[in-house]
Amino acid sequence: EDVYSREQMVHEVLKNHRSIEEFCLSCGKMRVATFHPLFEGGLCLTCKDVYLEISYMYDDDGYQSYCTVCCGGREVLLCGNANCCRCFCVDCLDILVGAGAAN
Repeated sequence: EDVYSREQMVHEVLKNHRSIEEFCLSCGKMRVATFHPLFEGGLCLTCKDVYLEISYMYDDDGYQSYCTVCCGGREVLLCGNANCCRCFCVDCLDILVGAGAAN
């Protein structure tokens, strides 16, 4: 089973013209079980199960408790748009949007 770091995954998509749908956005595996429900890309079976289990967990302020993309993240940033309850981890922002995006 091919597993890429998420940095390698982005490199494969940008430089080698692979499709983001071939990769699990959360862990980088190439064995995708389903599409990510909110983003272009996929989720492997393990990450899909984790996503379904924790994507609807919210903190006391009404924000998601985990990153909307990977359902992980030690450091998450809250969306600044009004009425949006999503958050994104620094790693997802820096890897998928671009280095320094979390700043």
